[in-house]
Amino acid sequence: MEICFKGYARLVVAVFISVSVLACQQPAPMTPVTDKSEIVGTWEADGVTVEIFEDGRIIYTDRLNKRTPGRYEFIDNSIIRIEYEGLEKQDYKASVFQTELLVTGVEDSSTARLRRVK
Repeated sequence: MEICFKGYARLVVAVFISVSVLACQQPAPMTPVTDKSEIVGTWEADGVTVEIFEDGRIIYTDRLNKRTPGRYEFIDNSIIRIEYEGLEKQDYKASVFQTELLVTGVEDSSTARLRRVK
């Protein structure tokens, strides 16, 4: 009986560890951006940097270090309109959780997940 109990206890511990690891791998819940100050800062992903300023300026820096300035504005409670120099305006849904910014294109559903660096 004692051997069965030890085996059962090991199984319970193994299941608990597996569930804990899986829970840690789940993406963090994102909340819609409702305050401009939530997105102000420097964000990056895959060698690309996006600097967002309080005054409505935004600068996109690509992997080759080419900087493209632009402007952004909130047009709805979590919809941001961005216009980079030389490009058409595009609308994005923006969500934030701690140090992550999730941006999803309204028209094309393209998604980018960036992490805050400053």
